[in-house]
Amino acid sequence: MKFEGQIYFIIFILFLLSAGSIQSQEIDNPYIDSLNKILKTDSISNNQEQRLIILNEIANQHYIKGDFREAHSKYNEVVSDSTNGIFEREIAKALSGLSHIEWRWGDNVSAINKAIKSIEIFKAINDTANICKASDILGGIYASLGKYGEAEKTYRQILKLTGATNDSVNEGSALEHIGIVKFFEGNYDSSILYYQKSYDIFNTINAPIRAAIAKSNIGEAYLYKGNYSKAIEYLEEAITEMEKESFRSGLIFANYSLGSSKTKLGQYKEGLKHYEKALELIKITGEFREKPFVLELMSENLDQQGDHARALELYKLSAEIKDSIDNIENRAAIEEIRTRYEVAEKERKNKILSDQNKQKEASIKVKNQMLLAQFLLVYC
Repeated sequence: MKFEGQIYFIIFILFLLSAGSIQSQEIDNPYIDSLNKILKTDSISNNQEQRLIILNEIANQHYIKGDFREAHSKYNEVVSDSTNGIFEREIAKALSGLSHIEWRWGDNVSAINKAIKSIEIFKAINDTANICKASDILGGIYASLGKYGEAEKTYRQILKLTGATNDSVNEGSALEHIGIVKFFEGNYDSSILYYQKSYDIFNTINAPIRAAIAKSNIGEAYLYKGNYSKAIEYLEEAITEMEKESFRSGLIFANYSLGSSKTKLGQYKEGLKHYEKALELIKITGEFREKPFVLELMSENLDQQGDHARALELYKLSAEIKDSIDNIENRAAIEEIRTRYEVAEKERKNKILSDQNKQKEASIKVKNQMLLAQFLLVYC
């Protein structure tokens, strides 16, 4: 559609014009301001599809900057404005965005439900690139249940799709997630190799945030290997890049990983400073999933310094928050959703095979009829 192409071109140009002026501490920026102005024009307000495209882009920009509440609001606006289920691609993009935010907030069941819905829509419209993006959550389901082999299988399937479509972004993402699986398995050397492959791709295509994430992941792997100086090197570089891009979510992870590295070297005050920075960012973004882990790390730091009373207080608080996020009922619900999805996926594949067999049978029947007709013409 010509008009749709024009909208994406406008969005691209606005981003190029404003990228250099995005401030490190402010979510509001010229790009988002310009998009909001476009929304108010008559040509867009009277065209629902173009309105949804721009709303999704605004939500994406808030998400990138770690302003999850505003991003969540905009994605919800897309879903609620999409009456009668039309404009499926934009609905699915919004559902995928909502799923990632809600997972970060600890609402696992709602996150997975939305992810599965988005995958189903992308498959129905044969959108391979977005199937890859939304399928990341499936690997997350398996990983959250400790089924690392199945998680890796999911990401390798994504790699096959990206190889067929030359999709560098999703290829880098799949490699990154395989690295994460290897990390959880305790294979830190292998995880570093996959993180490095991911970094090389994102660095080549000039995706600074994704490259910084890969660098912070490498730093964490070195932390767990016990190479603290190497960990600090990578994490400090990652933080510098993330601060340039105002990537608050990544800064949470990089700061508490750096705090842990400093603590391991006995630099307790420096360690606490980075933990406190991580908590400050969590308060801003609402990314509470990380909070109990950061509190536990602070507790260990204070305990090593001899402040046992405060260490115990933080440890108890960490346990309370963790229980509220990751309770038994929630995990059971996740397992139920995952099972439902697998059954539906098998039924879908069986239907495809059945339809293919019917087509083959019909084709063979037609060929046989043609041969019979030819025989009758020749010999009768």
